[in-house]
Order: sequence, then structure tokens, then C-alpha cells
Amino acid sequence: MASAKRCIGLTLMISVFLTIFSSAIFAMNQNAMRALDELQSTYPGTKYYTEEDAITKIYGAPFSEGSNPLASAENFRLNHAAVFSVDPADLHQECAFNDQLKTQQLMYDPATGQYGFTLVYYTQYKGNLPVFNGELRLLVRNESNYPLVMAVSTIKNLEGFDVSTPSNTINPEQIQLAFLANYPELVDFNKPRTVIWAGKRFEKTAPTIAIDFIAGNGQPATEKYRFVVDPAGKILYQENLVIDVNVTGQVNGLATENFKAEQCGNEVSTGMPYARVFISGGNSAYADSLGAYTITNGGSSAVTVVSTMRGHWFRVYNQAGAVDSLYMSVTPPGPANFTHNSSNTEYIRAQVNGYLHSNVVRDYTLKYNPTYPTIYTQTEFPVYVNDNTGYCPGNAWYDGVSLTFCRAGSGYPNTAFSTVIHHEYGHHLVAMAGSGQGQYGEGMGDVMGQLITDNPGAAIGFYGDCVNPLRTGDNSIQYPCNDEIHYCGQLLSGSVWSTRNALLATNPTTYRDIISNLAINAMLLHTGEMIEPSITVDYLTLDDNDGNINNGTPHFSEICTGFGAHNLDCPALTLVTFSYPNGRPATVLPSGGTTVRVTVTGVGATPQPGTGRFYYNLGSGWLNVAMTQVSNNVYDATFPTSTCGADIKYYFTVQTTTGITVTDPSDAPTGYYSAVSASAIITLFSDNFSSNLGWTGMGGAGEWTISAANGGSGSDYYGGPDPSTDHSPTSDDGILGTDNTSGTGGDYSPSLSTTYWVTSPVINCSGRTHVSLEFYRWLGVERNNYDHAYLAAYNGSSWVTLFENGSTTIDESSWNLVTYDVSAVADNNPNFQIRFGIGPTDSGWEYCGWNIDDLKITALECMPTTGTINGIVSGNSGPLADAVIIANDGAGHVYRDTTFTGGAYSMTVLAGTYTISYSHPNYIDTSRTGIAVNAGATVTINMQMRARPGAAAGMIASDFTLLNPIQGVVVRALGFAQTDTTNETGEFYIGNIPANSYDFSFTHPSYNDTILNGINITAGNTTWLELVMTPSCTYSLGDINGDGNLIAGDVTYGVRYFKGLGPSPADSCYLDSTHSYLYVAGDVNGNCEFRGSDITKLVSYFKGLTTLDYCHFFPPPFRIKPILINPKHQNEK
Repeated sequence: MASAKRCIGLTLMISVFLTIFSSAIFAMNQNAMRALDELQSTYPGTKYYTEEDAITKIYGAPFSEGSNPLASAENFRLNHAAVFSVDPADLHQECAFNDQLKTQQLMYDPATGQYGFTLVYYTQYKGNLPVFNGELRLLVRNESNYPLVMAVSTIKNLEGFDVSTPSNTINPEQIQLAFLANYPELVDFNKPRTVIWAGKRFEKTAPTIAIDFIAGNGQPATEKYRFVVDPAGKILYQENLVIDVNVTGQVNGLATENFKAEQCGNEVSTGMPYARVFISGGNSAYADSLGAYTITNGGSSAVTVVSTMRGHWFRVYNQAGAVDSLYMSVTPPGPANFTHNSSNTEYIRAQVNGYLHSNVVRDYTLKYNPTYPTIYTQTEFPVYVNDNTGYCPGNAWYDGVSLTFCRAGSGYPNTAFSTVIHHEYGHHLVAMAGSGQGQYGEGMGDVMGQLITDNPGAAIGFYGDCVNPLRTGDNSIQYPCNDEIHYCGQLLSGSVWSTRNALLATNPTTYRDIISNLAINAMLLHTGEMIEPSITVDYLTLDDNDGNINNGTPHFSEICTGFGAHNLDCPALTLVTFSYPNGRPATVLPSGGTTVRVTVTGVGATPQPGTGRFYYNLGSGWLNVAMTQVSNNVYDATFPTSTCGADIKYYFTVQTTTGITVTDPSDAPTGYYSAVSASAIITLFSDNFSSNLGWTGMGGAGEWTISAANGGSGSDYYGGPDPSTDHSPTSDDGILGTDNTSGTGGDYSPSLSTTYWVTSPVINCSGRTHVSLEFYRWLGVERNNYDHAYLAAYNGSSWVTLFENGSTTIDESSWNLVTYDVSAVADNNPNFQIRFGIGPTDSGWEYCGWNIDDLKITALECMPTTGTINGIVSGNSGPLADAVIIANDGAGHVYRDTTFTGGAYSMTVLAGTYTISYSHPNYIDTSRTGIAVNAGATVTINMQMRARPGAAAGMIASDFTLLNPIQGVVVRALGFAQTDTTNETGEFYIGNIPANSYDFSFTHPSYNDTILNGINITAGNTTWLELVMTPSCTYSLGDINGDGNLIAGDVTYGVRYFKGLGPSPADSCYLDSTHSYLYVAGDVNGNCEFRGSDITKLVSYFKGLTTLDYCHFFPPPFRIKPILINPKHQNEK
């Protein structure tokens, strides 16, 4: 009976058939895999960390840049969000746990006052609803280009989930009140918010609309929970926000003078930092970090000054009576010196210690991050001491908004002492960083104590023993730890303490600053409650100084030693990266000869040229051969002959200059790449269900239909909804499924007494071998005790079952690629068919059933149907390296090669007709169409490429200083039609000049025409020219009448001109400084003017009394060869 069933919420995920198999590969959806491949191809050296089937962290080398931290983060969001299976529009730039926070600075350097990193927060939404605990944090280095060096994700895959209809009908306040009616003790609660619940962290849970709120039993709270409930009030998630010290372990405490419990040392007078003092009826003030204060007071009469257990950042509440308050009457300026706890009693001592050490841990945190979220601005944070309720005695706890400590009793000391206070405030730091608590929160609580005290022990003296701690970072606890959370917290405190010890040996004067800075800022990168190896990556990333942890960090050895001692090992350094400019082949020719281009690039080491090797496994073990090196660290690997249909495993190796062998994949041979031996993959049948191609069995009780995906959620609460969009990139959204209706439709029918089948058209597989079936599925079906789903294939005489659901309920929430080798039933079968079935089903608990899209049936082509395209690509100066050649037959067969020094290329291609394109950064793209390639034939195409145009630009001046530019010079590249004229700054620009050598002419009416020979214009570059031109005027100094002779008649001519009796001399030279022409021959006194004084000077010259002087702008001789000051190339702009 349905009422007796038990639901097992385990989702079955069919493994995706990939071209790479490795222990690090997981069942991500195909879109995410493609996005990851694209990211790693664009940014070699990026790595990722996974939990379950989701990427939770990307790190290693930089993987985005921008003009500022937000621009770098936005570039990643817009271009690579698909790595996390999320649409960029669904990531809002806000913080999931603090709505006042959008960015956060990390790794403060007191020496410079600058931060090393900016953390950018994003919250995941779907529609207008936030996803519970769905967030993305992007860590950007604060340096040139702002490289993105880490992404931390808790994003949920909500593909196909539709939020529009159910969210509009929910009243969160009514749901909250109805729920809390069952918990009358929870009287203190916040305003609820509507969210999307998709499971804790990375568990697979069908998404649903839910209500999120916090409720407790008052203040200070001994019960306080965060609830996520569905609209019916069912608890989906419950988190206890009251976090306490382990009551079953040892108890430690700090005396004021030695960081132990009160009974383990003497109390000494210590300044109360930031304490509040006030004049009764007058002003108030806060003390400084040492307890000194000054209150502004307007008179000199005696006043009463009051000091209580209250300060700027903390306020102490005494649960055993009144808060300690001291009064003192003084005559200004005093002093008014207070000493709290002068009688040294437990309840007042607890108030002093509670106040003092709360400030100690806060100050220590802000020393290493002065803008730590919430902490740096939070005032009067409540500290409750001397409590005797709830978990007391022998306890202390944090409830999300305050700290509480117990009075002494039952053999326990008062818990308001140093490292217990540090521990509980550590929980507050963890919460404000946006992390979960659990074992991580317990570990960081202990870490805060050991950072401050430089002692591994936590809570020394808790049980009265003043030597042994309750817990210690000096331990050998190993990852993973599955014990009680306080015990497992020591995994983190142990890793930090071991790292501290390694740093002490290498950095004896700065080790505390190094480890404290890392530990405090790393909290801002953590999500969840667990202590896991990705924390090691957080420390390395924050420690790094060049944006690439693949080549190590300044303290790589110490961090790896410390965390490695607890099995939280560092990721292996990336010494070199492998890339494949032409891609890796999905198929290789059975006859051999398929090549793959391999480029090796140094990262943390230098690859040794000529050491590349190609490893392959045809089914009988690994063999290897040297790759052919086409240039330094660029290789071609050639596949051998193989049996058609065989799966070929392969990987690559290279050695560094220090003799270290590096493999790709990095875990080879456990991990490897894979290809299938075939001359081609032939598609026999393909259906994206945009229409019915001949399927039968539609309608009826099985409700089989081909229609748009509608996201129906069903009429009960069991299982997730149907997809709301299809898998195809087309807009029709067509799928094959059971009951594709929207709203409360979508589930298969109950009480089906038999199996209802939908059957494909007949697919002729005659003459075909190695037939394979693949499709994308979204399946929900209860375990086979109750309901049934099938896939079968027709072998020509009977139906053979390929799939039936098992003893675990399947409840998929995304599209998943599944593949089946159907060669046993389809090869050479002219009547091959497949069919999907639903039923029998019982009377209750229906799920979404079958959803199918992008179905394809393929076969391998094993005949030798290939030919060769080869040739040489040349440019202006001969054979051209780095040209990319792509052959495309328009039917999905694309081949590519890249030329090297000799310009040669060669591609083995399927017989067919191709368009061949040729491209190069410095040459114009060109192509050849209709190139027929027959099986066994070679087609040779030698391509001469035309260089991309270049440009010429420069500046023309009249002197070597270039301070006197010449405007109006006409500049021409001879043999090229376009010209330009210099502007007011003497500059010109001529673009789109074909690459070649040119003579350039420069003309101006006032300057000598100039020609520069042999100026090289190169493709894609601008040639810059700086030129000095000389004036074009010619004259003989003193020859005023211009007859070519210097005689007395020149004096007469000048005198008649100045008296207005004779003609003016002809203007001859243009003077830039006056923008006018000057009669230079008459300017014999050299002042660049022609006046009567020049006539006087000329007379003196003829009398032998003086010499003639010329204008310095026009020195003779005048036809000087032009001077090219600075020819050079710069990038085209």
C-alpha cells in the first residue's frame, strides 16, 4: 500500500560519457563541463576543487582581469558563470549573509596601509527570489589589471526550475506564525523571507519555494534556531545558533595575568580598553586602548565621575546582580582613577575578564583586517557573565547576537576567562565572515585563542588543573575527521599550530604576524561547516604574491608542512601546462596518422625542449613514443594503427630542466584522455523533438507527448518538477515526455496496470557497426517496489531492455547526458527501434516521469575514406609561420593545423568538399571554397597571403628640439593614393597602407620639398617618423634689389623703399613666429626684421666698418638635406 511506503531521497545520476577519464572528474552537466574547458583553455593553470558533483572553488593561476576589482569580477560573472551551472543574470552583486556588504578588503599591510585583496560577493537568485545559501565569492588581487585568483561557490543547479507561479501565492508571515504556534517558547523572531530551498550545501534536493527565519526564546537565548520551512510548515532545514563550549571535555580558563582560569594565577591591574566613563549630569567619553580617558567638562567645580562595565565596543551584563559601577567625586582636572574588582570577587572578576578579553580578541582581529565585516563598526556587543541558566555551569556559548559565560559551580570555574572568551568571540567572527559553524567554527574559536596567546592550549584550568588544556592545537588529528565537532575542530587548530611552528623556524621574528594574517583573513573565504583540504588553498592564495600559486608562494613550504601534517595536503605545484591549439581528437583513423598538436608552457618550472612523449593504450597496456618537436616545446603526437571501434587511452609527458617528469592529465596514467578509433562518426538518426518524426504511442493513460517543456510540478509533494525549458539551444522548447502539462500537471499517472510505451520510427542500421544511443534525460520515478520506467531496443525479432529503474528513487533536477552501446542489437539491423516505457505504477507518490531531448543514434565509419590537404603558406617575405588553416565540410567535420617556420601544413580529412580558411594576425584572412578531397588522394594548396595594412604617423618640425612644429605639410607615401596634412602640433597619420617599403614625400610652400627613401611599413604596425624640414627661401644677404649682386645700388633701392619713392622688395621667406613673410635678404642686422636700421648697417658694411648678420631662422646655405630624427614602429592604435 502507498501509505506504508518509506521515501528514500537519493538521487541517481547517470555518469556522463566524456573524452577524459580521471579520478578528479565528476558528473557535472555538459554545459558546465564545456564552460570549464573554455575557462581552462583561456586561462591555463586554473584548477578547481569539487564536492559531490559541483565545483566549489577555482584557484591556481589568474582567470580574469579588469580595470578595478569589481570589473574583474564582473568579467568572470558575465563570461564564465556557466562553470557553476548558473546564468550570469542570476548572480546579484550583494552579500548573502550581510545585506550591507558588497565587497570586503583582505590581507592588510600595516607598513603601507594597503590591502592585498578585494573579495567581491554575489548572491544567487532565481527570478526575484534568493537561493538559500547560494553564493559566489570572487577574490581579486589589488594590483595592476586586478587579477581574479579565487572563486568560492555554494551555487545550486536550478536548471529548469520555475519560480513564477508558486512564489506569487505564498504569504511568508502567515506560514511563520502558523509554524511558531507549535513552539510557544520561541517568542523572539525576525521577519521571514521567501527563498528557494535546494538543499544543504551540495546535497541533491529538488528545489522548492520556502520560508527562512530565525526564532529564539529571548535574550540571552538558550534556544535559538534558523528555520527553513516549506509552505505546509514542514521543516526543511534547522540550525542551532547557540554554540557552546564542550561540557564533556576538560575545562580551561585564564587568570588575568597568564591566560588561564581564575584559580591558576593572580589578578593584576590592567587597563580597560575603550571603557565608557561619564560625569553625572554631564558629558561622557571613551577611554583609549590602555584605559586612559579625557572627558570634556565646562567648569572647575567638583563633579562625580562614573565607570561601569560598558565600553565603546562591548557591554557587560551581570546575570548574578547589578553590573559593577564605581563613582568618584573629583575636582577637575582630577585625576579620577578607577579600579574595578579591587576586592577580587568572582562575579566582578568575571565582569572584568569578560570585558577585557572581548576587547583583546576584537583588537587582535582588526590588527590584521581593520575593516572586518560588521566587527569594525559594531558597538556595545552584549557579553553576559555569571549566568546560571540553560547550559550552566561549566559552559559558555554564542547565540548569534551575544556571548554568555557561566558562574562557577559543580567543580567548574567561572567560564569568563581569556581563551574561552577568545573562542566564543571566534564563533562571532566566523558568522560575520559568512561561514557556517560546525567543526570549522569550533576550530577557529580555538585558533583565535592560540594566535593571541601563542600557546596551543585552549581553556587551561577549566577543570581546576592549571597545566593541561581542554583542547590543544599540538595534536596529530588527521583529515577527514568524523568525530564530535569540538574534537574535530582541533584538526584546524592543529594545522594552524603546525604551520606556526614551521614559520617559527624560518621567520623567527615575524611568524606570528604571518600566521595571524592568514588565519583571520581566510575566514572570509570559507563556506559551510567542514574542515577540508580547500582551506589549504585559501591560505596559499592569500599568501601568494604574484597571483599564481602554481609556482609556489612566499611561505608555500611552511603552509604545506603544517597542513600536510594533518592530511590537508597542498595541491601539487603546476610546473608546466599543456595546451592543444587544434583541440584533442574525438576520433582517430584506424590506419594511423592522426596527429594532435601539443604546446608545453612553463609555469613553476622550465620545460626541457625535446623531452615530450606520447603514451597510448590500445587495450593491451601502455606504450610510448617520442613526440615530434616542431619548435621548442611544441610537438606533434601521432596515433598508431588501431582496430576500428577500439577505445584508445592516451596522455602526454614532458621533463623540466631539472629532470622532473610532468604528465597531462596530472594524475596519469590513472587519469587519461580518450578517443575512439574510426574514420568518422555517422549520425543515423537525430531528434530534438521540435516536431514528431514518427514516434508512436502518444496520449492515452501513459500520457506520452511531444510538446514544449512546461515545468509542471505535479499534484503532490513528491519529487521535483518537470523541466521548464528543453536542453536544445533552439527556442521551441520541444521535448518527449510523460504529461508535459504545466501547473499541477507533469507527474505520471497513478495506478497504471501495465507499461505504456512510446516507440521511435524504424532506423535503418544496415551496413553500420558500433552503433551508439545517446540522449539527455530528466527523470523522476519512485523505486521499483512501486513504480517502473523502462528503455528498450528492438533487435529485429524481440525487445531487449537497456534500462529499468532500481531499488532507489530517481529524482533528477537537471538535464543529464546518458549513452548506451547498442551495437549488440543495432549493428546491421535494418529494423532497429527504441522505446521508452512508464508503468506499472501504484496508487500514490507520483514523480515527474520521463523527459527526453536531443536524442541521437550514431555509428562508426571504419572504411578508409580519408584524404590529405597540404601546402605551404607564404607572406610577403616567404614561408609564413603561425598561420592557422581550417578545413570545414559544413557537415560537422572541422580540421585545423598551424604552420611553423617553413610555412608547411598538412591535414588528414574525410573525403568530401571543403572550404579552407587561412588566417594570421598580420595578414588578411582568405579562403578557398569547393575543394574536393577524394579518399586516398592528396590535394596541395599553396597560399600566398596578403599582409594586413600598416600605417605611418609622425611629427614635422623646423628644428631639432621639435618645439617648433610645422602645420600644413602634405605627407604622401609614394605609390599609395592617401595623403595627410600636419595639424597645429605638426603631426600626421596615414592608415591602411599595405605592408611594403615606401618613399615618403613632404611638401610645404615655405619649406624645401623632402623625400625620405625606404621607409618600411609592416603589417599591423604604425611606423613613426620625426622629421626636420628646412625653409624653401633662397637669397643673397644684402642683395635688396634682387639683381644677384651686393653693391651700392642696394642701399639706394632700400632708401627709396622706406621713403615711399620706390617699389617694395619681394617677400621671400615665411617666418613661423610671426605667421608672416620676411624679406630676409634685407635683414642684414640679424634681428629677423627689415627696417631702416638695416640700411644704416649696409652703409657701414660698404665702408668696411662692420659685417653683415642674418636672421637665425634662415641661416645660409639653405638647401639642407632633411633629417629623419627618430624612425620607429609602434602598435597600431
